[in-house]
Amino acid sequence: EIDLLDSRITVTGYQKNKIGNQNLIVRYGGKRTSMTIEVVEKVVTSIFVTAPTKVQYIEGQEIDLTGAMITATYNDGSIQEGIAVTADMISGYDSTVFGNQTITVTYQNQISVFNVNVKAKSVVGIEMLNNPAKLEYIEGQELDLTDGKIKVIYDNGSYDEVTIKLPMISGYESDKLGNQNITVSYGEFTTQFTVNVIEKVVTKLELISLPNKLSYIIGQELNVEGAILQAEYNDGEVKNNIVVTNDMCSGFDSSSLGTKTVNVKYEEGSIAFNVNVEEKKLVDLKITVPNKTTYI
Repeated sequence: EIDLLDSRITVTGYQKNKIGNQNLIVRYGGKRTSMTIEVVEKVVTSIFVTAPTKVQYIEGQEIDLTGAMITATYNDGSIQEGIAVTADMISGYDSTVFGNQTITVTYQNQISVFNVNVKAKSVVGIEMLNNPAKLEYIEGQELDLTDGKIKVIYDNGSYDEVTIKLPMISGYESDKLGNQNITVSYGEFTTQFTVNVIEKVVTKLELISLPNKLSYIIGQELNVEGAILQAEYNDGEVKNNIVVTNDMCSGFDSSSLGTKTVNVKYEEGSIAFNVNVEEKKLVDLKITVPNKTTYI
């Protein structure tokens, strides 16, 4: 509004919301005159920024403007408080640059600043993300870490997926049967998964060569010369050319006639073959002529 020093003066033609030059009529004591004034736009001439509540950041975190407020001073002397700072008003923040950063706030062509600090992220813990695909082993087998992953958790709330490698592992004993807790280490942090080690055993036994002798006479002892085994194990190993010995055999009885089953045991596996026990028969006769063949 126009400020008049004397209440007897009246002014007409003034439009407070019209920008630019205005011709006014001034009246006083029955007289009148005119004057020209200029109405300029109300604008912000300076701002002050209250920093946000959060000014300490960890690598990768987005800036949080909660609590950041602008106090604006206008060219008419008025002041406006409580203008919230928004993301489109700021510049200068980079979550990958460590140390102090000056953040610039621009509002209606006026600027002000506040400071934040960014530090490198650090590991605060790890946990299993994926167990290895293979969790059961046969004694003697090496550890297989295929598909094994851990989650590496950082103090900024982010995490990385890290493939488990053999140097990160401790606690595995291939010759120790039963459940084993395997420790995965990453820096100063550890987590675990469990594997089970079972005994290596023969799963299949095959007699690839029968003994040379399969027919016996009552009373004869067993002879397994020529008998050869092949053994397959639960870990896939195959052993060939295993020579059968008498102490591996049981069930042979030559005291009676007939077909006899001979059981062959090798480690945990067993197999059998048949032999035949027959009567003792005269198969040849030789006569020794005595020295004296002539008698009276």
